[in-house]
Parts: sequence; C-alpha cells; structure tokens
Amino acid sequence: MPVVSKPALSIIIPFYDEAAFLKQAVQSVVGQGLSEVEIIVVNDNPDRFSPDDIRQLVAPLNAVIVSPDVNGGLSLARNLGLAQAKGELVGFLDADDYYTSTGLRRHFFTRRKQVRTSHMPRPTILRLGRLK
Repeated sequence: MPVVSKPALSIIIPFYDEAAFLKQAVQSVVGQGLSEVEIIVVNDNPDRFSPDDIRQLVAPLNAVIVSPDVNGGLSLARNLGLAQAKGELVGFLDADDYYTSTGLRRHFFTRRKQVRTSHMPRPTILRLGRLK
C-alpha cells in the first residue's frame, strides 16, 4: 500500500507493547481495500522500541511511524497521531485490536456520505477541523 499524499481517511494506532498484535491491526486496515487511507503508528514506548523496530513489526506493510522521545501515555499518543494526520476523516484503532473484514470500509463510506448530507454524532471516525 503506497503512502497517500492527501488521504480521505487516517487511522491512528497508538502502540505501547502489543508487538504480537500490531501487524494484524495494520493488516486489518490494509485489508479493507481502501486506496485513500493513511496508517499512522505512534510508538508510545520509545525506551523499548525504536522506529526501526516498529517498521520491522509492520513490514512489509506501509505505515507512518511517529516516535516521540518519551512515553507520554495513550492520550498524548493519539494527539501526536492527530497532529500528523492528513485525512479528511480520522479513526483510532488500538494496537491489539483489528477491524473485521469489511467493518471499517462500510463505516467509512457510510460516514463519508453522512458528513456530506447530514449531521451525526461522531463515533470512531471524526471529521478533522472540528476538533477543539
């Protein structure tokens, strides 16, 4: 999956110590068949994992790796991911979770349609620009 310059969707995956599950989480995003998606993995355990370690964990899949100097906790990891996100919509996925085979795809297309036509409460996917 190539890195997308202006994606419609950014998925942020905060990572602490879920090495056994990270690749499956990233693969579950890639497996949705969405060409307009950016995957951002935020390394919230830089004392134990380097950016190269994270790249090896997700290889050969493509993801933007954000690695701060210190552990800042889940909230900071998500905020760092949001700062890097380029997508019109953004979603969060824990590193030890995964999307079902078409779950994200269906949610994305439903949400995208509703963003253009009506107002709806923001569940997992948020519209950038409305965050304060």
